[in-house]
Amino acid sequence: MCDRYLKSFSIVTLWRLKYSETIDSFSEQKNLKLISLSSKGFSQTGRLWDENVKLSQLVTGVDVLWSPANFIAPGLPLRIPQVATIHDLQHLWFPENFSAVQRIVREILFRLTFWKSADWIAISDFTRRDVLARYGVTPSKSHSVLHGADFPEKPEKEEVKRILEKYKLDCPFFLYPATLSSHKGHSFLVDCFAKVVEQSTTPKPKLLFTGQQVGQLEHLKNQIRKLGAEKYIDHLGYIPRTDVTTLMTAAKALLFGSRFEGFGLPILEAMSLGTPVLASRNTAIPEVAGKGAWLLDTNDVEGWTEAILQIAKDDNLANHWIQKGYENNKRFSWQKCASETLSILAAASKHPHRKEIE
Repeated sequence: MCDRYLKSFSIVTLWRLKYSETIDSFSEQKNLKLISLSSKGFSQTGRLWDENVKLSQLVTGVDVLWSPANFIAPGLPLRIPQVATIHDLQHLWFPENFSAVQRIVREILFRLTFWKSADWIAISDFTRRDVLARYGVTPSKSHSVLHGADFPEKPEKEEVKRILEKYKLDCPFFLYPATLSSHKGHSFLVDCFAKVVEQSTTPKPKLLFTGQQVGQLEHLKNQIRKLGAEKYIDHLGYIPRTDVTTLMTAAKALLFGSRFEGFGLPILEAMSLGTPVLASRNTAIPEVAGKGAWLLDTNDVEGWTEAILQIAKDDNLANHWIQKGYENNKRFSWQKCASETLSILAAASKHPHRKEIE
C-alpha cells in the first residue's frame, strides 16, 4: 500500500523516514529518493531522535516535509513547512489499547503537530471532524483526503479450492480479518454468530477470524466455549496475505464489526473481490462503505443475527450487495488520493505557486 501511495506522486524529491524493517515496502523511483535514517528496528524514542535530529541534517533545503504517519517532526524549525497525515485519535476513544506512556507521548505529539504544521490531512472526514472537535484547531489548516485502496486480484477457482482444503473448510463461512483489540468487536460478533448457529439448518456456517493472536484471545476462546460454539467459530491466527484474500473471496460475507475506524480498508478489499459486506454503523465506516455495505448498529445482536442469516440463504440478496460494493469502489483510487495530497503539499510549501510535476 505504501509503495503504491508514493508511486502515484509526481514530485521531484519526497523525503520519507525509512527503517530497515520496512525498506522492502518501497521502491526507488526517478521522482522518489529513499533514505534510511536507521538500521535499527522501530521504537518510539528512536523515531523521535531520527526525525528531529538526524532528519534535520537532510531537510534544510526542502520546500515541504510530509509525514504520512500522524505526527510532524516537532523539533525542526518553523522555517521548514510541514504537513502531516492524521489517521485517527484512537488513544482518546480507546485508551485501554495504549500504555500510560504511549497515551502521553501521542497527546504531546498530536498537540505539537496541530500547532506547528502548515497544514494537516485526515484520511476521512470523520477523523477531520474528530480532530476539530477535540483540539479546537483552525479549520482552514485541515483537509480530508480519502485513502485509495489496493484492490487485490481475484484468485482462480483452483486456488480457492486449494486454500479451502488447506484450512479444512467444507461448509459456508463468514470472515473477519482484524487485530484482537477491544474496539474491533470480536466479542460482539461471537454473541451474534452463536445465535446464527442456533437458528441455522445444516450445513451450519462458520465464522473465521484472522490476525495476530495477541490481546484478548483467551477471553474470546472462553466466550466461545461458554456458548458451545467451538465447532463453528475459529481464530486462524496470522496467515499469509494471499490466503486472507482467497478466504475473503470464498466467504459468504465480510463481517466488519469494528466500533472504531479511521478508515477501514478491508471493507473496500472485500467489495472488490465480489464479497458482500456487513459492517457496523460507526465512526468512518459509513463514509468508506457508502451505499455498498449493509450497515448495522453495533449493539443490535438481533439485527446482526438476522442479517447474517439472510445473507447466508438468499443468493439474490447477496448479489445485490455485491453489485452495490462494486459501485462504491469506483470512488476510490490511489491516483485521486495522491493528486489531492500533492495539491495540499504544494500549497503548504515555500513555493506554493510552483508545482514540480511531470
